Amino acid sequence: MSSNPPVPTPARRPEFSAARGHLRSFADVMGEELDVISSLPALQDGVEWDELRQRNQVHGHENLLTAVQGAVTVTRGDFTTLQDEVTRIRGDVTTLQGQFTTFQGQSTAFQNVVAGLGNDTTRIQDNVTVLTENVRLLGEGLGAQIRAVSESTDHLTNLMNNQAGVNTRLEAL
Repeated sequence: MSSNPPVPTPARRPEFSAARGHLRSFADVMGEELDVISSLPALQDGVEWDELRQRNQVHGHENLLTAVQGAVTVTRGDFTTLQDEVTRIRGDVTTLQGQFTTFQGQSTAFQNVVAGLGNDTTRIQDNVTVLTENVRLLGEGLGAQIRAVSESTDHLTNLMNNQAGVNTRLEAL
């Protein structure tokens, strides 16, 4: 299996570095404008950015509101990026689970092959034992036949010697 490169953490991702920079800038603006922020009217449900911008233009806080709106937009983008990353990681996990399941199946198949080879080895050993016994029996049988042929040859030699003796006596008569 090939290994995947490590998933970059938010601390290593350039888009998160940019978002941190925006948030730091926003924090700086917020620090400078703390008195101004405390004087802004509280956001309520249904208050739109344009309405809030109109309220604060009168007080001269347009830049601060734009900075807040930009920071919210960047944060939403970062959140979307994080959601996409979580979705990708979930896909990677699903892929890894599938690969692990495949590996388990291959491992089981390999174990079955090894078990089959063990059975084949046992059968081969049994066949070698039978062949060894057959060769031993064949050797005994051939040995008996060789002894019988040797005895027959000795008997034939004796008969030929007897025939020669008989022939010699017949000639002498």
